[in-house]
Amino acid sequence: MYQIVYASKASKFSFEEINNILTDSYVNNKNRGIKGVLLYAQGFFVQCIIGNKVDIQQTFERIKKDKRHEDIVVIVSGEVEELLFDDWTMSYVNEDAYRTLVEPIVKNEIFNPYFLEPKVALEVLKQVSLHL
Repeated sequence: MYQIVYASKASKFSFEEINNILTDSYVNNKNRGIKGVLLYAQGFFVQCIIGNKVDIQQTFERIKKDKRHEDIVVIVSGEVEELLFDDWTMSYVNEDAYRTLVEPIVKNEIFNPYFLEPKVALEVLKQVSLHL
């Protein structure tokens, strides 16, 4: 299995768009066997997608073209043995869940995923996945 974890800044985005993102992701990911989680907090996205390497790379190319976010930075990419999100094709973590699950890990009032170390980003996503 292959994973990409990336961060981006929301641009032309409204909260109504979350449902569109999740609906599109669910359909696209289900057809390709991709698993993942999307975190939105304080104007930033952090997403992890896991699946077949070719499918993940193609999906990420499509994600990079999405105008609802900008300044995409890959935090972690590569082969993985463990699936963090085996039960869903795309799960969403909202701002309330962020406060409960993520703030204790990053210990930062202002969430800026661009400064997350890879192991911290993975720990955040792992803890989130355990509580969804």
